[in-house]
Amino acid sequence: RAYQSVLLSLYPVMAEEDGPFAGITAPLALVPKPPAAQEDGGLVKQAAEMIAACEQELALEEQLFTKARETIKEAQTFRSQAVSRIHRGDLTGASELLEKLSKLSGEEVLSAATTKEQRLRLYGVSGLGSLTEQRVGAEGLYSFVTTGKLTVEEAKPMEPELQCAEDERWLLGLLMAADDLRPYAVKRAQDMDLHSLQHCLEVAQCLEGALLQFDLRNSDLRRRSDGLKYVVKKLEELVYEVTMALRREGGFDEVAAAAPVAAPDSPPSIDLKVMANVRERYIWYDLQREAILKQSRDVAKNGKNAVHSLQRGDLKRCDSLLEACTKDADRIDAEIVAKCPGLRSSLAYPVEEVMEALAFRAFLQESKVPSLAEIQQKVGNFKVCSTEYLGALSDLTGEVLRQGIRSAQSMDEEKFGKCLSLVQGVHTGFCELKSMSPHLRKKANAVGGSLTKMEAVKFEQVLLKTGRSKTAGAIDLSGPGEGEAE
Repeated sequence: RAYQSVLLSLYPVMAEEDGPFAGITAPLALVPKPPAAQEDGGLVKQAAEMIAACEQELALEEQLFTKARETIKEAQTFRSQAVSRIHRGDLTGASELLEKLSKLSGEEVLSAATTKEQRLRLYGVSGLGSLTEQRVGAEGLYSFVTTGKLTVEEAKPMEPELQCAEDERWLLGLLMAADDLRPYAVKRAQDMDLHSLQHCLEVAQCLEGALLQFDLRNSDLRRRSDGLKYVVKKLEELVYEVTMALRREGGFDEVAAAAPVAAPDSPPSIDLKVMANVRERYIWYDLQREAILKQSRDVAKNGKNAVHSLQRGDLKRCDSLLEACTKDADRIDAEIVAKCPGLRSSLAYPVEEVMEALAFRAFLQESKVPSLAEIQQKVGNFKVCSTEYLGALSDLTGEVLRQGIRSAQSMDEEKFGKCLSLVQGVHTGFCELKSMSPHLRKKANAVGGSLTKMEAVKFEQVLLKTGRSKTAGAIDLSGPGEGEAE
């Protein structure tokens, strides 16, 4: 803007018509022809209706997710306020906030869920487990300041199947309480309270040693556990600095002689019996996790091979692979997911592959888009959800795109039209959805990319018919004419 002002001051003869749009003439408005309607055999409407049928479940999940986020944010606020008051010495105010924090529960948030399976699945994907982490972190610090005990009672999940998942959150909360010992220790160091600093150090070292007995996988718990050594290091520095300051003043011996002694019946600062129970369940849960990851890979692999068999026209092999997939999914659900619902998300991708193969088979054999209920009947006892169904339909458009390109190469306009109609229908259905998770939005963008490619192939077909295609001179699809030698 400054440069333009200088130019205008140097060349005052420039008129308004010599502005940035000088020489540009806008054409007059002319109503164009509307897009031509095409015969789709009802596929567009059918696909859009199948997707629209999932709207109610998606809306409920979005409502629950919104409520869960609000509850988690409220819990984080209560915890941070309670910890701040503890550090300031306002234990009465902290106790009131902890009481409010304890009243927040995931069971109340998920009360609108229609089935137990839905409640368990949504509890895992909505992040409501962090309520336990926030509560244990705040209550652990409060318990330490008031009683000298860092560990609190074990987590009580809303369903027994969630105990192992809640144990991990309990450990995260314990680490959060240990991390809050640093600002507390700094406050005590300001008052030269060597005994409180030494107790903080002993508790942190004990917790570090206890967690070293866990075989932690690469997760948030592992990373947070690795950070505990920095808490121990900070506490060691504070103990050393205060000790040296007292020695320089000559008051160390007096302070050491006045060291408090815990009563014989005092509880341990770290309840190692509780830690042992948590460790035992953690080991069992980790074994189940490894098992489901290994077995679900076979389901995903067979699902992909079933899709590839359909692309090659090998229907018999496809049916054999799909039967193996459904049996494996049912077995995994009965043996692992039933005991550990938190591991259900490990089957989401393999299940989408199986559902994609089932939908692709229905399209090729029956020229239809199967509904979620029809897919559920073919899958068996394993329960599927709307999000997985829509993810499968999104992936289906990629396979239909490949099928459509092959149809275009063989000049099969009818089959190509069906492929284009299905992609248009799925795209229309996604566009009309009012509730979509970030995962589904990415899937919807992929559907839009498939539709763009299909439209480009359609345009190339039109050019081939008129002889104006850029590939018409290189590839002769019409064959030899009359009287011409091959």
